[in-house]
Amino acid sequence: MAELFHVHWNTVKNSVKQIVEYGLEHREIGDVIYFGIDEISRKKGQIYLTNVYDLKEKQLLWSGKGRDKTTINKFYNQVGQ
Repeated sequence: MAELFHVHWNTVKNSVKQIVEYGLEHREIGDVIYFGIDEISRKKGQIYLTNVYDLKEKQLLWSGKGRDKTTINKFYNQVGQ
């Protein structure tokens, strides 16, 4: 991506970080009726991420490291029950 736009990689990284922060601050998840939880392997060696999706709107709500009960509890702690 950096080569495509002729910018330094840090510029791309900082732009993505700002966009993600903006999206998290402005997301509305109060009307979510159905959500799905999926785990994906991030790298070889079984490093997992847990993703929570709004199944009706088909959008990612949250992503966290790990795939156990403590991981999903982090989601509930951040967004509420």
